[in-house]
Amino acid sequence: MKAKDCVGIIFVILLLLPWMALAVPVGKITNLHGNVDITSAGKTARIARLGDGVNVGDFIRSKSKSKVEITFNEGNVLRLGENSRVGITRYMSGEKQNSSIINLFRGKIHNIIKSVGADGRYEVHTPVSVCGVRGTRFFNYFLSGASGSIFEEGSGYGYSKKDPADVKKINSGQGMFVPDAKSGAKVRIVPDHQLDEMKKATDVLESSDDSADASGILGDLASGDEVPILPLPLPSPLVPAYTPPIVIPPLIQTALSSDLELSAVAGDVSFSRTIDNVIIKGTSLDYGSTFALTASGAGITSAYDPAGGLIKGLLSTGGIVTSGVSGYMMGLPFLSGSGAKALISSIYVNNDGQVGFLKGLLNISFSGTTLSGTGTAEKYAPIASSSYNPSTFAPGILAGIGVPKTGNLSIYADHISLDCSNNCESEVRVIDATFQDASTGQTKSGKIGVWGAYSQNGTYFNHGGLTGFTDRQYAHYDTTEKASLYSDNLSGAVDTDSHEVNMSGNFLYMSPMYTAKLLMKHLGYYDSSNIYSSVSAGTIQMVPMAFANELSLSLSGISGIMGSTESLWTSAYSPTVSMIGKYSMPGNYHVVSGGWQSVNYLSSSGSTTNDGGGAYKGFLNSHLLLSSANVLNTDAQALYADSSGNIGIIRGYIPGFVSPMSNGFKSE
Repeated sequence: MKAKDCVGIIFVILLLLPWMALAVPVGKITNLHGNVDITSAGKTARIARLGDGVNVGDFIRSKSKSKVEITFNEGNVLRLGENSRVGITRYMSGEKQNSSIINLFRGKIHNIIKSVGADGRYEVHTPVSVCGVRGTRFFNYFLSGASGSIFEEGSGYGYSKKDPADVKKINSGQGMFVPDAKSGAKVRIVPDHQLDEMKKATDVLESSDDSADASGILGDLASGDEVPILPLPLPSPLVPAYTPPIVIPPLIQTALSSDLELSAVAGDVSFSRTIDNVIIKGTSLDYGSTFALTASGAGITSAYDPAGGLIKGLLSTGGIVTSGVSGYMMGLPFLSGSGAKALISSIYVNNDGQVGFLKGLLNISFSGTTLSGTGTAEKYAPIASSSYNPSTFAPGILAGIGVPKTGNLSIYADHISLDCSNNCESEVRVIDATFQDASTGQTKSGKIGVWGAYSQNGTYFNHGGLTGFTDRQYAHYDTTEKASLYSDNLSGAVDTDSHEVNMSGNFLYMSPMYTAKLLMKHLGYYDSSNIYSSVSAGTIQMVPMAFANELSLSLSGISGIMGSTESLWTSAYSPTVSMIGKYSMPGNYHVVSGGWQSVNYLSSSGSTTNDGGGAYKGFLNSHLLLSSANVLNTDAQALYADSSGNIGIIRGYIPGFVSPMSNGFKSE
């Protein structure tokens, strides 16, 4: 062999050494119960087995009633409870370890840290928080958008990604809690029983019956009450004594890149004017929270009219598909026709069946029949679970849902008027899901989805020439759709130079079939003659009604829906009853009465028996007092007969308030 050939071989070996080092496992599976899989970059998931090596870049997932323990080369231990998923983003082994980063995408984990090197640190990242240590035992969870870090021994630090400069010290027996992506971090004392729950949830030798959600784990940690910080107790003899600095600066790291690709395809929506042949791509460097978007398209036929399209695609991280995405792109051209803005409202389902929203805004320019654009999108933390995965995810159209109609817009000093006289179109798409009711904490089954709408040739009116408004009221009852909408937080801005209107807000929706929370983002333009064109897009969370009544059938001058998502016949407690709608009576005080009886809206038989096993018939009495009180209080009383032949009396009192400017009311 010639000398120069030897040099060439040595050079090739030296080039390969860094890549060979990356392939060396940093740990292995040392305990396993149930179904667990490992996904490596560029490969499909494989079933995990005892003794399997774990490498940097691997994603480990435990399924239902499954747990797994990973022991790293220097003795650190990571345990996953059921329905959990982590990524080994960085792990530096050896005497001079630099840093280790575990990404927790879902579920509960237990970290037993014995060594991180002289100048190293070990951090757990969730989509909303960071927690780090140098030697301790601690737990982390990320469930339903909430993140927590609970310290069993030792101490550490943490912060919310919303405010990384506000670094919190966490002592033994304390937890750091971040309820969502828009909140800061708070430290609270952790009761022993909640610490025991986390131990049981992640102990591979324990049976997997840990179905508690975030509220069950932390309980009173989520409350706003301040509590004293306990002094640091003596460390366990199993863990070397260590007192970290009060403030440890956040670790600067390069996150895994997340990629988004969506396409709008002709014929996928019911709109008369459609957005077709558009490709949207996005890249994120913050674990898929915020995406920088680019858009391109050809063959555009409605560059001068509002239009809508259905967008579909995938989210991936490190080349591995993590979520399926579907939703609406609603485009509104500039008055000059030189460009447009487009709202994006979409829903995603990840590999674990978790459901969340992805929303964004594009600025678009035209060149003939082609378009190009840039913008941003934000992926929100999961809020629900479903039986879908990225390959089976396909939201279906749900007809008859009365989303806000924005063809005609009138802005007043204390309320907003929205309606439509012509050229208004909308569409709603949903999937079946399970989520936690924010007001009651109960887990409920319902539907979650997105909607899009556009209008043209409407009218615009701005009383007083307002350039900004907040907390405006809106109320509407649609007699055809038998649906009420109510809002008291519509906010927005008006650019009197470009004639552009931006508006957003939340709505309560109620029909005999569903109650829902709608979120809306709205863009509009008005010309010199106050002719108005607009697009709207938003999200919707729906829960089926257990019983309901149309108030207009009972109470003169009051239109709306009264009902509950809780059954009269099977609930172990008195159901919460809500009413929203409008009133049309002049004067400051009225008492109105009317009949009240059960109606089965879920059946086409015309029966007056509610689903669930009973019927009722009686009276409603409503007291409307305006002036300074602005209240609407309703008494309900009826005889009932249930399916077992029991007869009795239903009594209820439903207090509420009215909005005199919008003539709306909300009672519960």
